Amino acid sequence: MRSKWSGMVVASLLVVSLLATPAAAAQDEWTIDGGGWGHGVGLSQYGAYGQALEGRSATQILTYYYKGTSVSSASQLLGSDHWIFRPEALWVGLSQADTSVRISAVGAPATVCHKAGNCADEETFTISPGENWVFEAGSGAEAGQCRFRRIGVDNQGWGPCQADITWSDNGGGNRLVVAGSHYAHGRLRFRPAGGGKFHTILSIGLEQYLRGLAEVPSSWPSAALEAQAIIGRGYAIATALARGGSDGSGRLSSCGCHIRDDARDQVYAGWSKEGEPTYGSRWVAAVERTGDSGGHQVVTHPDAPNRGIISAYYSSSNGGVSENVEDVWGGQALPWLRSVEDPWSANPNINPLARWSVFLDGEVLRSQLCKSGSCWDAVTGGEVVKKPPAGRIRLYGLSGRKVVSTEVTAVWLYNVLNAHGTEPAPNGGRRAARVSPYIVDIHAPSPFLDVGDSVHYEDVAYIANIGVTRGCNPPDNTLFCPTQSVTRAQMASFLVRALDLPPADRDYFVDDNGSIHEDDINALAAAGVTRGCNPPKNDRFCPGQAVSRDQMAAFLVRGFGYTDPGEGNLFTDDNGSIFEGDIDRLATAGVTKGCNPPKNDRFCPTQPVTREQMASFLARAIRG
Repeated sequence: MRSKWSGMVVASLLVVSLLATPAAAAQDEWTIDGGGWGHGVGLSQYGAYGQALEGRSATQILTYYYKGTSVSSASQLLGSDHWIFRPEALWVGLSQADTSVRISAVGAPATVCHKAGNCADEETFTISPGENWVFEAGSGAEAGQCRFRRIGVDNQGWGPCQADITWSDNGGGNRLVVAGSHYAHGRLRFRPAGGGKFHTILSIGLEQYLRGLAEVPSSWPSAALEAQAIIGRGYAIATALARGGSDGSGRLSSCGCHIRDDARDQVYAGWSKEGEPTYGSRWVAAVERTGDSGGHQVVTHPDAPNRGIISAYYSSSNGGVSENVEDVWGGQALPWLRSVEDPWSANPNINPLARWSVFLDGEVLRSQLCKSGSCWDAVTGGEVVKKPPAGRIRLYGLSGRKVVSTEVTAVWLYNVLNAHGTEPAPNGGRRAARVSPYIVDIHAPSPFLDVGDSVHYEDVAYIANIGVTRGCNPPDNTLFCPTQSVTRAQMASFLVRALDLPPADRDYFVDDNGSIHEDDINALAAAGVTRGCNPPKNDRFCPGQAVSRDQMAAFLVRGFGYTDPGEGNLFTDDNGSIFEGDIDRLATAGVTKGCNPPKNDRFCPTQPVTREQMASFLARAIRG
């Protein structure tokens, strides 16, 4: 849309560049605006909550987010004798590469088997309620060995880093406490992790596992809880089948498990979810209605593997539209994981993260760009060039003396923010950012104190960071004076820095002696960008005169070499202006749109140009 650098009228400038040293920023921190939390693929939990509030059923919610799907019985699809439905079939990774884990029992003794293989009764011992034990890895002479030790009392001797603990399941009265978390069902397993460490794993039945799935508040409407139970079950089955194989014996080496207990897979909290005093029973009821009594309900699609059981990806929310799976993780486009509109996620009365602003250190952004192949001296600006889904962001910067740019995906920036971004914390400090790929704006840091509320903020920051402006209150230069009119002398300095024009070898004008902009005025004249203000003699520059919008058009057209007037006569109020052709060329290049949005059929040619408006004109021209 906008013309390129190659159209310069200054023939000697084969490559247009900017000053090498960007202006120092008061704080090198970027602000990024967006909405939602999580990867944005599939169901939005807050969206499901909003739909449930409107009276939609779990099936209606699920088939909205997963296109072309149905809710079906997993036991009918796989067969009720499939290994996934066996007791303790699902191995859940509680923690990985441990060297020490505390254990205690509640309600009744727990039985410990500490050896490789099955233990005979005489080879077991018990952990009684009130006792505190630890399973720990050895070092030195005991490296590669592990032991159970009753804290402050005795130990059971060194043995393999493989052990099982069982206890009687009476619906929650008896529990095993592992590293402070309570588990009412299943069997605790320790398995070697290599390097003298061990994995801590809970083997548990599928439906018992779902009772402890802590992904949404149990106080939510029943339809939202049932939808979560169904997709949690489907995700667990699809994941376990992919990792466990035909008989369940395959497991991730990184955890010795089929599925991890955190957000890398699904958040599993054990008894604290199921036994929650006020609402835990509501969640359990949702699991039961969709589970054993409902045929182990899952979401299915005719093109999915595992007899059609989809891997039902979900996240907390998005900012108003979900993402296509291939845009987030690459790979094949899946028909059930397509982008859908999600107004419920964008409703701040439903979703507390419907909109957010988070912060990112500029040096982190620069280093992350370098890792992806764009090693610049500085990142100076950015803009969202495609809104979600599959959002894209253009970043600008300096590399040596050249202005450079690159496009990144919103997913790339989401991953950077997920690892390095911060947001305001309730206590007034900062905490790790909670974000999604739904990114709608990006704000470069500004070196000035008086432009925060300006609609031209981004462009002021951009031209400051690339050295085109230094401020209006030297030597501190902490202010930009955004609404102040631009003088012809200031315009000369803006353009000389933007175009990196060489100094002149003569004095062109008689009325700029003593001006701090005199050298720039002469450089501008030597390049042919200005001719003076008193034709035909043109020995005067009128340095203190305010620049009008039509004069500004002429300056920019000569400086940046715009030649295409488009269809001509693009505005209704510049007829008869000697600069009408320049105004049309500037508009055709995309540097100006007019002065009366949204119609923009007027240019306001005689109106003075403010410094903030000049920043936007220059930023558009420089970016090309």
